Amino acid sequence: MSATFQDPLIERAVEFANLAIEADRNAQYSKAVRLYSHAAELYRHVIQKDEVRSERTKESIREKCARYSQRAEELQKEYLVRNTQFYCPR
Repeated sequence: MSATFQDPLIERAVEFANLAIEADRNAQYSKAVRLYSHAAELYRHVIQKDEVRSERTKESIREKCARYSQRAEELQKEYLVRNTQFYCPR
């Protein structure tokens, strides 16, 4: 079985990625982090299923996984820094 856009995991990953991008553009960073992370995780599962035969497709999926994971980490760091209230004990 080859992984195409008929693969339900890929369909869900694409859906999560699109929603993440939309949330990111709308400054809904907490939501975007969750969605990017879900998309990356689904792409990891696609690779682990070992049903993807084409090395070119595998590499494309790995790149998407890395890109979405990286963006989730970036947003999480930025979001946490902006929304952290610093506490200084006396």
